[in-house]
Amino acid sequence: MKLVRWSGVCLSAALLAACSSWEPVRIVNDTPQQLQAEPDDLICQYAYFSKTFTSQAATGTSEKVLQEGIRRGLIRADRADEIRQNKASVGMNECEAKAAWGYPDTINTTTAAAGQQQQWVYGHYSDALSFLYVQDGQVTAIQN
Repeated sequence: MKLVRWSGVCLSAALLAACSSWEPVRIVNDTPQQLQAEPDDLICQYAYFSKTFTSQAATGTSEKVLQEGIRRGLIRADRADEIRQNKASVGMNECEAKAAWGYPDTINTTTAAAGQQQQWVYGHYSDALSFLYVQDGQVTAIQN
C-alpha cells in the first residue's frame, strides 16, 4: 500500500515538474533577473510555495524569494523569521501572511458599516480549519 501511495506521489510530482505553467516549480529555476520581473503578488505566493519543496535548490530559492520580497518592501525584514517558520501573526500585511501560510483556500468577505473585512480560510484538506481575519490589508485576528 505504501509503495502505491509513494508511486502516486512521485508520478504527481513528476507531472507537475514537467508542466512549465505550474508556477512554484518554475520559480526554482528563475535567475535573479527573472525573479525581479515577477509581479508582486506572485512573489508573496512563491515565498510560501518555495518552502514546501525539499530539494537543496528549492531551499535556496525560498530564501532568494523572501529576500526579493524584502527588497521590494512587500515583506518587512523583522517578519522574515516568522515567515520562515510558517507563523502568521496579527499586524502582518497580506503579502507577509501569504508568505507565511500560503494563499487561502477560501476568502469570505463581510461588508458592514465599519468597512469590509475578509476571512481567509485555511485547511479545507486537513482535520482542522484555521482563519486569518484581514482588514485594510492587515491581519487583525487569527483563529486556529
